[in-house]
Amino acid sequence: MKTLMHLKRSGDSYFHGHPFHTMFSFIAGFVFVVLVVLMFALSAK
Repeated sequence: MKTLMHLKRSGDSYFHGHPFHTMFSFIAGFVFVVLVVLMFALSAK
């Protein structure tokens, strides 16, 4: 059974093609969480 996104094996560097990928993912996730928390906080008033 093949997945929709064809993942390569661990020997290949699919998810680590760019050195800043991990930092970008961390910052983007953090910004997303902050925006969701602000949305809930403003809608609760």
